[in-house]
Amino acid sequence: MNDAPGISELRKLYKDILTGYTKDYDFGAYIKHFREIDIGYLNEIKGVHKSDAIKRGLQTEKEKIKSLIDQGVWGNEKEEQIQILKGQISNQYQTKRKLIIQSQVKQVSKRIGTLEKELSVFEDEKNNLLGLTAERYADKISSEQVIRLAFFSDEKLEKPKYTEEEYDYLEPEELNELVERYGIFVENFREKNIKRISACSFFMNNLFLAKNDPTRFYGKPIIELTNNQLEIFSIGLSYKGVLENGKTPPVNLNDNIDGLVDWYESADNLGKTGEQNSGKSGSTVMGATSKELDSMVGGGENVLDLAKEAQKKGGELDMEDFMNLHDPK
Repeated sequence: MNDAPGISELRKLYKDILTGYTKDYDFGAYIKHFREIDIGYLNEIKGVHKSDAIKRGLQTEKEKIKSLIDQGVWGNEKEEQIQILKGQISNQYQTKRKLIIQSQVKQVSKRIGTLEKELSVFEDEKNNLLGLTAERYADKISSEQVIRLAFFSDEKLEKPKYTEEEYDYLEPEELNELVERYGIFVENFREKNIKRISACSFFMNNLFLAKNDPTRFYGKPIIELTNNQLEIFSIGLSYKGVLENGKTPPVNLNDNIDGLVDWYESADNLGKTGEQNSGKSGSTVMGATSKELDSMVGGGENVLDLAKEAQKKGGELDMEDFMNLHDPK
């Protein structure tokens, strides 16, 4: 789902989160939203099949890589470069989560895209050389179990769509259809859509009534909640905190759900920055325009406009000026 869904579609996805399943009307099935205990069970299955694969003589990925290096087919420098790129990508994502200014977010996003493309070149080459490993075998079996355990015939999720035997005898085209339908389901509940729903007033209004208590919100113990239910509640609390701190979304974002999500994320990051600088006379955001500052915090006397401060000093601010702005005497 590349384009932002409309409110009607977000309401439908929200309904699915609340019920804990998604009804596939065309297929006549109910797709289960997994809980943490389900994920643990699937990981247990994966571990069992990995051990079985090793007993049958399949090498682990680590063993296969060592073998490829010993044969001169794969190099240590390439393996090290993969780890370096993964580290850089992880750092860039951490940086992105802390940014406030959209121009900076776009810059980091572009950098992440470049690094991920570079990483994919190395990983594609490596994967082609690795072939079947114990981990890959276990992943394949586990993925097949995910599909089987996700589809049910009833909304109470008590009657599996397929027994284990029926699933094993599915025709390839039938299995491909299941995989395709499950892929669409997973895509609908990516983090981006969870954030979009969290920013909607129909969700936020209910959240305010729950008094920060997930059991009051869902009427269930936390251990029985799906991962989607936990995620949307957690993100919602973050956005709710922005509103409770006195910030109000700009009116021009009423019909722009992605813009509203960006505003919540920026305002939340700005709030954290403010906490770190508590006791100081103002909040300075490097690179922010006056419009961006007003959008993020609603303006106010505690916002410092760097452009205006620089103008007072003849167009430039030095390090001492910045120190004085943050800690005036």
